[in-house]
Amino acid sequence: MIIIETSRYKSELRDIVFFIKNDKLSASIKFVQELKEGINNLVNFPKKYRKSKYYEDENIRDMIFYGYTMCL
Repeated sequence: MIIIETSRYKSELRDIVFFIKNDKLSASIKFVQELKEGINNLVNFPKKYRKSKYYEDENIRDMIFYGYTMCL
């Protein structure tokens, strides 16, 4: 499995983190740590999340994380 952190991913993640940070800094740090952990676990469990409802490709999954959908 190849996970590519595109510039769009980085930009949207930055926006989400800044939004959370405005409310609580520790929550934004926890969010990033848990997201990275979840992404790293995909190496062992590549089909852990549902098939994406946005793409017709069986290999693209929707990772629902804290109410946000990440297409992986």
